Amino acid sequence: RGSSSSSSSSSEGSPGPSAKPEFELACPICLERVYAGPEPPRAGGSVECRRCRRSFPAAHPGAPFADLTLPAGVAGDGAYAENRRPGTTIFQSPLVSFAYERGWRQGFAAAGFPGPDAEFETVRRLARDKGGAEGPVLDLSCGSGLFTRRFLAAEEFPSVVALDYSENMLRQTEQYVREDAGLAQGGGAAALMLVRGDASRLPFPTGTFAVVHAGAAIHCWPNPTLAVAEVSRVLKPGGVFVGSTFMYAAAPLGELVGDAAVRPLVELEKATAMAGMRNAYRPWEEAELRELCECCGLEDFERTRSSRFILFAARKPVV
Repeated sequence: RGSSSSSSSSSEGSPGPSAKPEFELACPICLERVYAGPEPPRAGGSVECRRCRRSFPAAHPGAPFADLTLPAGVAGDGAYAENRRPGTTIFQSPLVSFAYERGWRQGFAAAGFPGPDAEFETVRRLARDKGGAEGPVLDLSCGSGLFTRRFLAAEEFPSVVALDYSENMLRQTEQYVREDAGLAQGGGAAALMLVRGDASRLPFPTGTFAVVHAGAAIHCWPNPTLAVAEVSRVLKPGGVFVGSTFMYAAAPLGELVGDAAVRPLVELEKATAMAGMRNAYRPWEEAELRELCECCGLEDFERTRSSRFILFAARKPVV
C-alpha cells in the first residue's frame, strides 16, 4: 500500500524537537494522530492508525488529495452507503464542480452574498480581530477552492488545509491552484494540503487550527451540530470559526422589524419545505447559528448580514 505513518513520519514527516509541524492528520475513527510533517504525506503512500490498524491513501494520480473518509481504502463492493440528502451529494458531481465558479457561485449575489473578494476581506478581518491563536487555517467544505486560493495568496498563515467530501471538488481545487500563476510564482501552493474528509468527523488532532473557515457550507451539512462540535474540537484555544450561509426567505424583513416578528413566516417556510420534501438545503436563522456555536463551546458570536446572506464568527475560549 506504500508508506505508512510509521515510516513516512520518521523519515520525512516527523519534525525535530524544535520544529513545529505544519500539516497534521488524525484517524477519523480513533482521532489518533497518523501524520505530522512540514509537507503533506508523500504521494503514492498511505497513513496508518496504530490503534485500529486502518490505513488511508495519500495523494496519487487521479486523486490529488489524502482520503481520510471512512470508506477510503476499503476493498468492498460498495454494498453499504449512507442515506444522504440531495443537498449533500450534488456537489460530488463533476458537472457541478466544473460549473461552481463558472456561473453557479455568481448566482449567490441574488441572495445578498457580496462576492468572494469582499466576503474574504470580512473573513480576514474577523480572523485577525477575534483570533488569539497562531497556526494553520482549515478551509472546510472548500468546494472548488474559491477561498483556499485567497488564503494562500494572503500568506498570513503557515499552511492551508482544504477539506471537502467531494473528490471532484478537490480535483477542481488542485487544478485551479496549479493554474494560478500568482500562487505558482509566490510558492503559495507549496503550503497547501488537500484532504477528503467528513465535516462531522474531521481527520485532525484536537487543537490543530488557528482558523476554521466554512464559506457557503453549513446549509449543506447533514449534521451541523456534530460538524460545529468538530470545528470547536480542532480549533486551538483562541482560534476562530468563520462561516457564511443562506438565511430563510423572511430574513430581509426580519432585518427591518426584528427576527422575532417574522418567526411565524420562518416556521411556515420550514413546514412547507418539509411537506414538499424540498429540504435539500437547510436555511438558517441568526439565532440558530448563535445558539449552535454556544452549544459547541464557542463564544463571542459576531455576524454581518444582508438580505439572505449571513457571515458569522465565534471564538474558542482560551483556558
